[in-house]
Amino acid sequence: MLSVSQKTALRPNFASPGKLRLVLRGCVHFCSVDAPRVWLCFAAIGSHYPTFRGVVNLAYWFWIFLAVCSFLGGASSLIWSSGAMAPIAGIFAGLLFLIVGRFMKEAALMLADLSDAAIRTAQK
Repeated sequence: MLSVSQKTALRPNFASPGKLRLVLRGCVHFCSVDAPRVWLCFAAIGSHYPTFRGVVNLAYWFWIFLAVCSFLGGASSLIWSSGAMAPIAGIFAGLLFLIVGRFMKEAALMLADLSDAAIRTAQK
């Protein structure tokens, strides 16, 4: 595996201060200058599990879709007067879907970051 210096070019981004411009295999990525975030950005870009990260992102957007549908269901129950609890239940379910989706995404990506870190540690 190539080292970060071999496959990445760091350049300051003058268009948005406080960000680094990472060029990796021809793709441009932007990361904040904060040191732990730069490491996480390197870990996410050069991950050994890009397919897993893509599936996690797809599942996250599915949870967002469920939340939007729930919010729309709650709003439509206001229009068709389905009772007092229907809009509250729709909003509550939408918030629940948003929170669960975000938590699941962060937990899964944390596992991928730990796996990448374990592989990098074993390589040294």
